Amino acid sequence: MKNGVENVSGARAGERGAALVTAMLVAMLLLAAGGALVVTTGMTATNAVDATAEAQAYYSAEAGMQTVLSVLRRNVASNPAGTEPTFRNVICANADPCNNSGNMSLWLPRDKGVVTVSTIPKMAYDVTVRDAAYAAGVQLPAAPYEPRYLIVTSVGYGPKGARKILQAKLDAYPFDFSAHAAVAIRSNDLDLVPMLKLDLGASDPHAWNGNDHAVPAAPPVPAFAVTNTMDYDAGDGFGLITDVPPNVQGTAEHAIGADQANVLGSQQLVKLNPASLEEWLQTADNCRLFLTQLRATASSIGRLNPGDIGTEAKPQFTFIDGDLDLKGGDHGAGLLIVTGNITQAGSSSFKGIVFALGNGKIVRNGTPDALGAVIVANFQHITNADGTITGVGNFGSPYIDSSGGGNSLVGYDSGWIRKAMNTLGSTVLGVVEK
Repeated sequence: MKNGVENVSGARAGERGAALVTAMLVAMLLLAAGGALVVTTGMTATNAVDATAEAQAYYSAEAGMQTVLSVLRRNVASNPAGTEPTFRNVICANADPCNNSGNMSLWLPRDKGVVTVSTIPKMAYDVTVRDAAYAAGVQLPAAPYEPRYLIVTSVGYGPKGARKILQAKLDAYPFDFSAHAAVAIRSNDLDLVPMLKLDLGASDPHAWNGNDHAVPAAPPVPAFAVTNTMDYDAGDGFGLITDVPPNVQGTAEHAIGADQANVLGSQQLVKLNPASLEEWLQTADNCRLFLTQLRATASSIGRLNPGDIGTEAKPQFTFIDGDLDLKGGDHGAGLLIVTGNITQAGSSSFKGIVFALGNGKIVRNGTPDALGAVIVANFQHITNADGTITGVGNFGSPYIDSSGGGNSLVGYDSGWIRKAMNTLGSTVLGVVEK
C-alpha cells in the first residue's frame, strides 16, 4: 500500500485562469444589476416629477375650459364693458366680418400670450373658440348670423414643458329645441280626438305668420303644426264642408279654411309625427320630467313665479307654475313657461318662446302680439311639495281662443328664439383630451 502526503498544490494547475475569468464575469453581472437598480430608481423619481407636471398641465387646461363656460354664463364682464358673450362675440369680438377663430381676449386678459393660473408652480392656459359649422380660419357670415355650436380648445401648460389639450363642443341652447311652426300644437295622443278649441280671431287683420320677422330673415316655417289626424284634416284630405259629399273638417283645417288671408308661412298647416319631435315633447311623462327640471332651474336662480317676465332690453327665463294674465301694456321677453292658463289681452306683447305646457290653454283678446314661437300641450300636471311635477295619462286636447284680434300678431322670429334660448346659457355636449 502506498503511503505519503499528496501534493495538491499542483492539482488542476491549468484551470486557474478559467476560475478567475468566471469570478470576474459574476462580479460584472452583479455590478450591472446594481447599476440597473440605481437607474430604475432614478427614472421612477423622474417619472413621478413628470407625472405631477402633466397633472398640473391638465388642471390648467381644465381651468381654461371652466373659465370659458363661466364667461358664456355671463359671470365675467368684458373689458371694456358692454359686449355680451354670445357665441358670435366670443369668436369675433367686435369685428364684422370676422374669421372663424377667436381667443376671447375681451374676457380673458393674457400675459405673454397665455392666461396665468399660478406662478409657483408655473401653470397657465390658452383658449381658442370657433364655429363648429365652418372650418377654422374661414370668414363667417356677417351679423346677425349666430353660431349654434361652438368648438372650444383649451391648451394647459405646466412645469417642465408639460402640455395638455382639452376640446369641447357646446350647444348654444340649454335643451333640444326646433321651431316646427309659429304655433306648434301637441295634439291629443288619441288620433281622432280633436283640440277643445282653435279660434283664430274675427277682426282683421290678425296674422298668424310663419315668415321670419328677424332681420335678415331665416327661411320661413309653417304657421301651424299639429300632431294628430283630427286636428289636421280628419283623415279625408283638405276640402270644404260644401263639397259633395261634405268634407269632414279637421280642427285646424276648419279654422284656417275660414281665415285664409290671415294665416301665412311656408305652409299654413303641417302634421308632425310625434316620434320626430324633441324627446321631451314625445310623451307626457317626458314633458312632466322636462317641467320638473326647468322648474328646479328657475327656483335656483330666482325665476320661479317672479314679479316680471323679462324685457326686450333684458330677456329672462321665467317659469310660472300657475296662470299668467297679461293685460293692457304688459310686455315681456325671453323664455316663458306657464303650466296654467295664459290670458293675453289689450296691447300686451311677448317676444321669445312661449311654452304653454300643462293646461295648454291660451286665450287672446284685444290686439296682443307674440313674436318668436309658441308651443302648446295639455297633460295632467301635479306640483308636489318637493317641486317635482307628476301626473298620469298621455297628452290631452289643448285650447286656443283668439277673439277680436284686430292688428294682432303671432309670428315666427328666429332672432327672438335665439335670445330666448340664450337666457339659460349653453350646454356642454362633450369633452375630449387630445
